[in-house]
Parts: sequence; C-alpha cells; structure tokens
Amino acid sequence: MIVDGYREIKEINQDIRLIYMWHPPNYSSILSHWHGGIEFIYILEGTLNMVCGNLSGAVNPGDLIVVNPNHRVIWKEIRVAVVCGATLAAANFVKLMLVDKMIFGNPITITVALVICLTLVVTVFAAKVVGCTLPLLAKKIGFDPAVMASPFITTVVDAISLMIYFNFASLLLGI
Repeated sequence: MIVDGYREIKEINQDIRLIYMWHPPNYSSILSHWHGGIEFIYILEGTLNMVCGNLSGAVNPGDLIVVNPNHRVIWKEIRVAVVCGATLAAANFVKLMLVDKMIFGNPITITVALVICLTLVVTVFAAKVVGCTLPLLAKKIGFDPAVMASPFITTVVDAISLMIYFNFASLLLGI
C-alpha cells in the first residue's frame, strides 16, 4: 500500500491497482496527467468539478467515472490544436481568396493570405500551450490554478498572437 497525499494505492497484482482518493473541502483541482491503467471513480459524497479536455461538469454522489488507460492529455491537446488551427486556416484561405478577392475585389495576395493562415495555425497551438502551462506554473508558485483562467490566459494569448502575426508579416511580406 502506498499513501500519496490524498490517494491510497493498493497493488492487488501486477495488473490490478485499487486507488482510493479523497480530497479536503474546497480542493480546487488535479492538474493535467495521464493514467497508467483503467480507473473507476465512484462518488460517495460531495460534488467534484471535473475538467477533461475542453469539457467540464459536476460529478455528484452516485456517479461513476471510467478513465481510459494511458490517456495522455497533453499529446491529445497538441493534436487537437494542430487540426483545429489547420481547419481554421484552410477555411479562412478559401474565404480570403473567394469572397474577399473575387467577390469584393479586395487586393489580397496569396502571400497576405498565407500570413493570416499561418498566424491562425500557430496562434491556436500557442493558445493550447499557454492554457496548459499557466495553471501548472500557478500551482508551482503557490497560486490557485483556477485564478489563471479566462481573463489572464486570454490576455497572454492575445499578446502572443500579435507577436506571431507581426513576425510572419515581417518575414513573408518584408514589412
């Protein structure tokens, strides 16, 4: 038996571990991690606010949560960021070339469209990185990770996205 903070792990055999978790009142979060085996979490009392990827919700007494093994959260977030950024960039490129250039007659070159689309891809990726790392940093310096939520992360991502845009613009457009 291993007792680690608010978690007790009992190895039944090499394939089965029994994990009993308990948290003090007002416990705010468990940071990004992955699971070594399938886990079943049954809520006895109280309410647990869970966040998994971009989804969140309250888990109440009587609820059962099943967690897949080896679910690496950060790798999944990177893949989602790349797919989302590439999809946004492709849709935006089509919109810039068809609607803005052909229909409205705006003088948009392929290079300008490329700057905008590359900025979208890298900005979405940067937003995922910032959204994952700022709460971890807050925890390390003793702040509540929930404090690093929306307004602060949004401000940091906005500043980073401007720097990304201006770097792409100066690199590709020579501005």
